[in-house]
Amino acid sequence: MWWKSAFYYVSNSVNSIVRKSMENAMRMVQAASMDDMTGLYSKNKLLETVEHMEPKERPVAVIYWDINQLKYVNDTFGHLYGDQLIAKIAGSIRAAVTSEETNAYRYGGDEFLMIIPDGTQEIAEDVIEKWRQVMKPIQKNSEIPVSASVGYAVGKYENIMELIEIADQRMYKDKQLRRQ
Repeated sequence: MWWKSAFYYVSNSVNSIVRKSMENAMRMVQAASMDDMTGLYSKNKLLETVEHMEPKERPVAVIYWDINQLKYVNDTFGHLYGDQLIAKIAGSIRAAVTSEETNAYRYGGDEFLMIIPDGTQEIAEDVIEKWRQVMKPIQKNSEIPVSASVGYAVGKYENIMELIEIADQRMYKDKQLRRQ
């Protein structure tokens, strides 16, 4: 009978170790999918999401942002202010998320993407307008220049990488207009 107690003790110990290992693994997966500075999903999470988008013919809108004057802010005010600029823009993008299925990602150092399932031109334009409204008080109350250029594209999941490229090109057109 002593062996039953020993088996029970060992079994519980192994179970506890496995459970803690699985909890740690889940925390690591969560950490890898989130960008610490912005609270947005990471580029790794975006690539994973893109890989598993179904059905391929489902409509989608992509919005692409790039921060304006980040180098100027870093060089003039310091990198701490540059990080604050990145965080402010990311927060404004998070505030513009319109549905549970919509996700925003930090795509690069100062570039952000939003993927809107079942997105249309009207929805993308509404999100961008909502984002601009969120930005107004942030810009007004900031010690540093806070702005971003934005572009969007609409299509199907099967063309998501093309849509990201089109949204990026449109964002650069917006950036050029802002410089003039």
